[in-house]
Amino acid sequence: MDKAAEKMVLEYILGKFEESNYSELSDIITLYIPDLAESMGLQRNINKNQIQRIIDNMKIFHNIVGVMHGTRNGKPSQSLFPVLNFEGYDDKKNTISFSSPYMN
Repeated sequence: MDKAAEKMVLEYILGKFEESNYSELSDIITLYIPDLAESMGLQRNINKNQIQRIIDNMKIFHNIVGVMHGTRNGKPSQSLFPVLNFEGYDDKKNTISFSSPYMN
């Protein structure tokens, strides 16, 4: 995902978090593709190949893991989770959805 798309996704997450009075976001975040495209400097009416490129870029983040530190049975533990999970593309609603264990 390029810098503009990353920025748009992070701004969206921050906005939703602020709207919730800093409580919790839904498990799955859905973005309207024309808005995402525009934030990336593309025209709002992108074609299927461009949508697929965005999806492929989002899927790259599944292979990047983050470490969450905690305790298990009173002992320090580490858990590995993908940074971003691609959840799906809805061509009827023209949306793309993703989730991340780090958002909640």
